[in-house]
Amino acid sequence: MPNLKFYKDFPKPGVNFLDVFSATADPQAMDTLINGMIDMIDAEVGQFTHIVGLESKGFVLGSVLAWHYKKPFVPIRKKGKLPGECFE
Repeated sequence: MPNLKFYKDFPKPGVNFLDVFSATADPQAMDTLINGMIDMIDAEVGQFTHIVGLESKGFVLGSVLAWHYKKPFVPIRKKGKLPGECFE
């Protein structure tokens, strides 16, 4: 298994934080992570029209998944963090 970095109890107790950028620095780790997500989506998700990514991990992983599935990618951020029209 590639070396993906996890930080126990961050940002609060009981949460284990996955450092996505440890995967982006390691092609084998990124391959394992993305292919695992694709396998999960294929097994558990029906039809969908868009990939939505929550900042900031979602921007990295969601855009790759959107490319794979040939679907539009929609970044989700807190209000005022991106220019243009904001939907609520």
